[in-house]
Amino acid sequence: MGPGQGRRLKAIWGRSVLSPGFWAGLFLAAVVAGCWEQRPSRETPVVKAFQKTAPAVVNIRSEAAADSRSPFSRLSRDSLLEEFFQDFPGGSSRRGREGGLGSGILIDARGLVLTNEHVILGASRIVVSLEDGREFEADVVGADPQSDLAVLHISSRENLPFVKPGRSSDLMIGEPVIAIGNPFGLGHTLTTGAVSSLHRSVRSGNRVYHDLIQTDASINPGNSGGPLLNIRGELIGITTAIYQKAEGIGFAIPVDRARQVVDDLIRFGEVRAGWLGLEVSDLDPELRSSLDYSGAGGVVITRVAEGSPAERAQVRVGDVVEALQGRPVADFAHYRQLLRSVTVGDRVSLRVFRAGKIREVSVPAEDFPLSRADDLIWRQLGLKAREEAGGGPEGANRVVVEQVEATSPAGQIGLAPGDIIRRVNQTGIAGLDPFRQAVVNSRYQESLILLIQRGEYGYYITLPLQSSVKRSRVGND
Repeated sequence: MGPGQGRRLKAIWGRSVLSPGFWAGLFLAAVVAGCWEQRPSRETPVVKAFQKTAPAVVNIRSEAAADSRSPFSRLSRDSLLEEFFQDFPGGSSRRGREGGLGSGILIDARGLVLTNEHVILGASRIVVSLEDGREFEADVVGADPQSDLAVLHISSRENLPFVKPGRSSDLMIGEPVIAIGNPFGLGHTLTTGAVSSLHRSVRSGNRVYHDLIQTDASINPGNSGGPLLNIRGELIGITTAIYQKAEGIGFAIPVDRARQVVDDLIRFGEVRAGWLGLEVSDLDPELRSSLDYSGAGGVVITRVAEGSPAERAQVRVGDVVEALQGRPVADFAHYRQLLRSVTVGDRVSLRVFRAGKIREVSVPAEDFPLSRADDLIWRQLGLKAREEAGGGPEGANRVVVEQVEATSPAGQIGLAPGDIIRRVNQTGIAGLDPFRQAVVNSRYQESLILLIQRGEYGYYITLPLQSSVKRSRVGND
């Protein structure tokens, strides 16, 4: 390059450096480079919630002994699952293994796992798998079919990751939610959606589940028992795949309800529904007129049990219950639904109408006295039973039907004196007191499943509890 060319290039470079356009271009390049280095993070709240919670989400595999035996002729048209049962002689059996898949969430560093009751129903072995690949055999601390919740325990020498329950009382329709579970056994899977509705009631088979969160986040088989989170990654519900008739509809048990159930399952191994000592009836136009009550909904108190918490709280026959725990009572069925959330030790607020005035009453919920169980069994099932020595598993006493009211649920389904009651729902019965307690614990359900032995055969029947209520229009709490 000659001297002339060099002088020309130097002049051009000098003019370029001194020009405003050069510095503007340089500044723009620096800004672009800075933006590239400081681009927005892709860790959205959903990503952060998953990262925070996933280590505490577990996969659950349950195994149960399976029987395959020939069904026998039906005792009645309403009997359910009528087949030979393994505890009874007669007939050949082909035994195998049936597996179930579900999810759960660790709620304690010591290894407490919260899941759905139906995930572990009938399981003889339960295996819990963590995100890091570790597997543990789990023991059942307690299970509650009414709420579809169960608590398991796994043993580890070191503390386990867990998520503390948040709250569901302030949920808003439309707010985003996150579900994590193990759909179809695929492993940890995240789905998102929104709260579609609150306080839903859903029927699944012979059960009705109340006060559920409805969401459009996908909840498929295998998701059951996994966590439902808000956008901050807080546990607000336990998902349950109980309704598979439509797409885009999922449900979860509110964590506030789950907390109550978990406390009882840990302390007692079962949920102890509270007893107030009231019997109530729906209000018909004639009753409303005689009581001079013009409010919407409500139920009228028809009996206050002597010595009950309600009597001590000065609740009276003829009072109209307008609200329970601050929630308006629509009718008898709704009253029973609200009572399902009442556990032993709660203080239950009742808003009652009496003689033209509204009163607020606080009633302590207590254990249902077992001494009153026979009357409850007669009212709700229409049968009386006695205990016979021996004849049960490992020589335990057995419960035998002694009397059946012809028009009762037990009479209509075909129970007869001499039938032996082996199970109530999932509870084995080895004596009259366990039978009484099992019925007391299930008194808010719409039906009971009994395993009955007649002769050498065993079969299941479903007894609707509400049929007796509809007949008399009166129900015992």
